[in-house]
Amino acid sequence: MKQTVYVDVLLFLNLIIAFLLLKSAALLSGVPASRIRLFFGTITGSAASLLIFVQMNPVESILTKLMLGLSLSGIVFLKRKKYRLFFRAFLSFLLVNFIFAGFMTAVFLLFPARGMVFRNGIVYFHFSAISLVVLSVIAYALIRLVCRIVARRTDRHQTASVHIQVGCTQVILSALIDTGNRLNDPFSGLPVIVVTYDAIQSALPLKWTTLCSAMQNGTRPAHENHPAYRSFRMVPVQTISGTSVLPAFCPDRIEVSGEEKRAVVAVTEHTLSNGSYDAILPPTLISSV
Repeated sequence: MKQTVYVDVLLFLNLIIAFLLLKSAALLSGVPASRIRLFFGTITGSAASLLIFVQMNPVESILTKLMLGLSLSGIVFLKRKKYRLFFRAFLSFLLVNFIFAGFMTAVFLLFPARGMVFRNGIVYFHFSAISLVVLSVIAYALIRLVCRIVARRTDRHQTASVHIQVGCTQVILSALIDTGNRLNDPFSGLPVIVVTYDAIQSALPLKWTTLCSAMQNGTRPAHENHPAYRSFRMVPVQTISGTSVLPAFCPDRIEVSGEEKRAVVAVTEHTLSNGSYDAILPPTLISSV
């Protein structure tokens, strides 16, 4: 018996599924995903659902899924010099896909429904316009529920996504929460976030990067009265990596796990936690701590 597949329904359904899987992989791995990268990854995942029309043998199907998973993970998670984080996110994406595939296989076998198709790892079933709205609401509620569960079950080694904005430029960092870090800036009293220079460099103006590099090396710039120089100050920092004095500044905006915060950003040239994270957060910036 032939099954009619409506392309618009297929694309919309797998748009939601791709978003849920990528978002779940980000939550599971602790690797942040920017909205724009998540958008393009979701669109690509939705377009890939057209593979349901392609006849494949089991080997071709497995290889196609692996290549697709690698491509989607690359679009959303791959960053320069952050290959370990990418590999972790890729494995998390494979895991949530295996769970999803197992669940859909069980549903397909135990509760066979008319109009339902599950082929090449792609799901399709026909539904009405009202069902589309209901499905969207359920998908949003599911994402919120997963976020809350992850937030409650994280322990002292938990991670967070940090958005730092300087002017019109924003970077998204993967941060480790260090429960031993209770440091506040002695000038403003604000908590201090330690960020690697490689992670924050793209958000800093050119003059700032030069000044920051000079201050890291213990030298003072020639033009100390320049406004860019006055934007920085040296602060003592103590984390799980040790104690040091680092150049610091106050960015225009900081978000920690989606919540706006006020903090000072200290810049280090050293890697953090063997390069696994871009930043170290004090627990005072996390509502659940």
